[in-house]
Amino acid sequence: MHQCVDSINFEKICSTNSKKEAWDILHKAYGGADKVKEVKLQYLRRQYELLFMNDQESIVDYFDQIQALVNSMKSCNEKFTDQKIVDKVLRTLAPRFDHIVVAIEEFKDLETMKVEELHNSLEAHE
Repeated sequence: MHQCVDSINFEKICSTNSKKEAWDILHKAYGGADKVKEVKLQYLRRQYELLFMNDQESIVDYFDQIQALVNSMKSCNEKFTDQKIVDKVLRTLAPRFDHIVVAIEEFKDLETMKVEELHNSLEAHE
């Protein structure tokens, strides 16, 4: 196992006597510990809450940011529904999309709308 890790990780596990001991050290160091996941999740939640679309930002870029955050939070066992993400997007779009948001809210069923459907609709209007 020592031959499969880089020099930085080798320093962490070089004094271990078993593969299990080495694995446990690497597992704790790279997010396996529950406490580490919880701290990371709190940080990601804060980023998610503060995320708003910039005036110069494109729909594609904004959705990429949201999806990256959601994927990171899911890896820490956070639960997400499409409706939660759709609501977030509609609340945080740049003001230039206000008229589109009103039309989407009025004519679409937000309870069943998928993130991809919203993304396509906004991208078409952009």
